[in-house]
Amino acid sequence: MRVRDLDGRTWRVGRRWLPWRRRIRDAPAIDPTNFGDLGDDPLSIAVLLLLGVVAMFVLPLLLLVIGVILELSLLVAFLPVVILFRVALRRPWVVNVVDPDGKISHVERVVGWRASGARVAVLAAGLRDYRAGSDLST
Repeated sequence: MRVRDLDGRTWRVGRRWLPWRRRIRDAPAIDPTNFGDLGDDPLSIAVLLLLGVVAMFVLPLLLLVIGVILELSLLVAFLPVVILFRVALRRPWVVNVVDPDGKISHVERVVGWRASGARVAVLAAGLRDYRAGSDLST
C-alpha cells in the first residue's frame, strides 16, 4: 500500500510474502578496451570492434534477463509452499514500512493474515499524519 505523508513523500507499507528479501548484486566491471595484443590488421580490428559491441550491449542484457527470469521463477515456485507453511504453522507475517528513499524503516512481526492486514492499515493511517523529524513508531 502506498501512502503519502504530510510532506508529500510516498511511503510503502505492506507484508513481506517470502521470509527473505531479494538480493541485488553488482556485476563485476569488465574493461571492454583491453584486447591484449590482438588487432594487428584492419580485418581483425573490425571483427574485434563488432565483438566488442556485442559483448558490451547484448551479452550483459541477455545475462540480466536470464538471471531475472530464473530468480522470479524460483520465487513463484516457492511462494505456495511458503504460504502453506506460514498458515499451517502460524508463522508471523513480516510487516514492512519502506521510506521514500527505498530503505526499510520499520519492521514488525504479526501472527495471522487479518491481524497483519489490520496492522498495515494502522501503520498507513499513522504515516498519513507523519511529518519529517517526528517519531515513526505508531
